[in-house]
Amino acid sequence: MSKNTAETWHQDFYDDLFAQHCLQRSDKEVNEAVDFLMDKLSLKAGMRFFDQGCGLGTLSLALARKGLHVTGVDLIDSYITRAQAEAAAENLACDFHTGNAYDFTPSKPCDAAINWWTSFGYSENDDKNILMMQRIFETLKPGGFFGFDYKNGARVLKDFAQSNTLRDVAEKDGHKTVWESRYEPDTNMVYKDWIYTAPDGTHQENKGGGAKLYTAEDITHLLTGAGFVNIKFYGDMQGGAFDPDTSIRCITISEKPAGA
Repeated sequence: MSKNTAETWHQDFYDDLFAQHCLQRSDKEVNEAVDFLMDKLSLKAGMRFFDQGCGLGTLSLALARKGLHVTGVDLIDSYITRAQAEAAAENLACDFHTGNAYDFTPSKPCDAAINWWTSFGYSENDDKNILMMQRIFETLKPGGFFGFDYKNGARVLKDFAQSNTLRDVAEKDGHKTVWESRYEPDTNMVYKDWIYTAPDGTHQENKGGGAKLYTAEDITHLLTGAGFVNIKFYGDMQGGAFDPDTSIRCITISEKPAGA
């Protein structure tokens, strides 16, 4: 089954089957992210927090368990429904919304915010992508922190040095997942298709949209263009130094000026 239109690829690509097999995070990965964010964003119980592109609410829920008041937004309604149900079951201080991150801001100013696990760069146009950072800037209180986690574009380009198409295969308990990635130099975008085969042979193919590659210099330009200052780079969620040649991730912590 193939599903895709230019206007609705997000809704088609990020379905419940994709969430089951590709969006589940290990406890170790979640705990590392939470520890990193609590430290680098100077988070404390009672603070207001915004998770832009929250997906299933994995980080939102984990941070709410630390006592934060969390607002999350995502375009996929079924993911928000799942996050709302989990928050209600645990009586967590979470407020989840289905919405477009280019437009959405929480109803109350926040002490900190994140865009995490590559929930960014969906347009070829930088002026479009920066809108998400601008919404974060508007959301934050003066002096508030923004955590941004993205692919290191310089490192990704090395993977495409020999070919503009890459293929990754994962198999577990009879379930087979294939990622096909295509790099288009003219737009500097990477497009991904996801192909899933169940143990009974049932086959589903989801054709995704793209994510633009950004180097550390590009990300600095976007953040400063949105108004952020005091940008710090990290190469992983253990707080390791960022290396443009070897780091898989490009993680930044930046700040809204105190007088803004």
